[in-house]
Amino acid sequence: MNAFVEDSSAMLEPAHQISAFHQAPAPQRRALVADDDPSIRTFLHDFLEHCGFEVRTAPDGATALALFHAEQFDVVLVDFQMPGMTGLEIATEIRRANANIPIGLITGVANTLDPQTVSRSGITRIFHKPFNLEELAAWLGALP
Repeated sequence: MNAFVEDSSAMLEPAHQISAFHQAPAPQRRALVADDDPSIRTFLHDFLEHCGFEVRTAPDGATALALFHAEQFDVVLVDFQMPGMTGLEIATEIRRANANIPIGLITGVANTLDPQTVSRSGITRIFHKPFNLEELAAWLGALP
C-alpha cells in the first residue's frame, strides 16, 4: 500500500482548527411589501422568503410607511392601486427618507402610468401583474 494513503490521517486537521475558517453567514436582507390584496401579499412574502429575504407586509400605505420608518429594509415592493395611498405616493414618502433604497412598483395598469410621474416618485422598477418571477428574481438578485 502507498505510504501516503497509510499516513493520510495525520494530515487531517482537528475540527476546531477547521471551524476557525468558517465565515459567519451574511446578514439576511429585508424586504417590505405593501399590497391591499391578501393573496398577493402572501404570494410575494413566500417568494421573497424563498429568495432569501426576511419579509414584512402591509395591507395599506399608512402601515407600510409606519413599518418603513420603524425598521430597516433593503428593498420595497408597493402595489400601485391601494385604498388611502397609491404606490407612487408611498414611494415618494420612502424616497424622501432614503434616496437609495430600491423600490419596485406592482401594477396591473402599467400602460396608464405616466413614465415621468413614476420616475419622479422614486420607483426603481415596474412589475406587471401577472408577475414574471424570473424577472423579479433577477432584479432582486442584482440588488446591492
